[in-house]
Amino acid sequence: MKYALGTTLAIFAIIALQLFWLQKMYRSHVSEFEDQMETCFTQAIEKEVLIRKNDLHEKRLSDSQPIRPDEIKNLVGDSTDIATIKKKKRINSIPEGITQLFQMLLLKQGSYPQADKLDSLYQKGMKEKVRHCICLYDKQQILDHAGDTTLLASSHSLSTPPIPIGTQDRFYLRLFSEKPSADIFRQMTYAVL
Repeated sequence: MKYALGTTLAIFAIIALQLFWLQKMYRSHVSEFEDQMETCFTQAIEKEVLIRKNDLHEKRLSDSQPIRPDEIKNLVGDSTDIATIKKKKRINSIPEGITQLFQMLLLKQGSYPQADKLDSLYQKGMKEKVRHCICLYDKQQILDHAGDTTLLASSHSLSTPPIPIGTQDRFYLRLFSEKPSADIFRQMTYAVL
């Protein structure tokens, strides 16, 4: 009898340790996925900015006319204050700062981020294919989106923090994604076996 009780307790202890280990493994995998998601989204934003900049540059070259002297007199400099941007933690590196300045210039030209291009660039960078939604919004409403909007209301979805576009806090991009559950459970099953 004592032997059976000891065996039963040992089995429950092993099961409890496995459950604890699986929970840590699950959290680790979700954390890795979030890191990959944020990295790919940031890279997609940077690439999309360059695409818009090149498109605008090509359009300008095809429509170009010399600047008249009266237009030169009306040109004013940008009011971007780098110290303020750094204080607001908008940039962490020089490439991010350049991207934000390009964003600001493109916004002034009426060229806004395009969710469908961002979606395409994001999908190319991700290893795992899961449902997601990319939203461009101002402080009050969604202006453009690409992907599955049901994720916006889901409490089980992951999301990036709002990423400001430009330096004046007028527009933001945000990515919502479902958790890659199938892949997580497949890895967990292999780990248990």
